[in-house]
Parts: sequence; structure tokens; C-alpha cells
Amino acid sequence: MDIFSALLAYLHFGSIMLLAALIATEFRLLQGPLDAKAVEMLSRVEIAYVSCGFMVLLSGAVRFGITSMGILFIGGNPLFWLKVLLFGALAMTALYMSWRYSRWVHQARMDMSYHVPPAEIALASRLVRFQMVLLALLPIFAVMMVRGI
Repeated sequence: MDIFSALLAYLHFGSIMLLAALIATEFRLLQGPLDAKAVEMLSRVEIAYVSCGFMVLLSGAVRFGITSMGILFIGGNPLFWLKVLLFGALAMTALYMSWRYSRWVHQARMDMSYHVPPAEIALASRLVRFQMVLLALLPIFAVMMVRGI
């Protein structure tokens, strides 16, 4: 059980690091003009980001179920629920971004000279920054939660 728990923690933390790398990549891609090729790349990064988010959620849920601290301790901690709420907001924003990017991909496939309007890029960039802030807040709540604060 200890090996399984350690591997699960490794998967959870590794997925979180990959999530951070993918959101940084997404942010970087949104800095330039978005032509058809860049929109395709952005869409692929977003698919990887959402998939990685599911891996974080799944590994976190399994860790929650087998924790040595006890489900009652963690489930009764308000910081745990704040963490869940932040992750939910992160997930909802990511799903919205996926929808937005798929719209851009569709338009780019219909017209290879398509460029995403600057106002849409600016909005997407703000939403990705919002996701980055949420992702940065999650570890502090996790650390405080585990320490019983």
C-alpha cells in the first residue's frame, strides 16, 4: 500500500506540474497573432491541458479515498472544500476555453487565411491568466490543509 500511495502521489504532483507547464504554453501562444496553424496548436495544447486536469482530479480523488489522515479529517476541513471550489472554477474556465478554441479551429479550417480578432485574443489571454492565478493558489491551500490549519 505504501508503494501505491507513493506512486499515486507522484502521479498527482507530476500531473500538477504538467498542468502548470501546459497553461504557461497556452499563455505564450496567446501572445502573438493567431493564424490557422497557431489556432490548431493552441487547441492541441488545450486538449492536453484538460486531459491533464482530469488526471489531477482522478489521482487526487483516489488519494483522498486512501489517505492515512482519514476522510473525515480532510472532508471536514474547509480548506479542502475551498481547494475543490478553486479547482472547479479552473475546470469550468478550461472547458469554456476549449469551446472557444474549437470555434476558432472551425473558422480557421473553413478559411485558411483566418486570424483571430485581437479582442478575442485579449479576452482569452485574461482568462488564461485567471486560470494561472487559480492554479498558483491551489498548493498553498493544500499545504495548509495537510498541516491542519
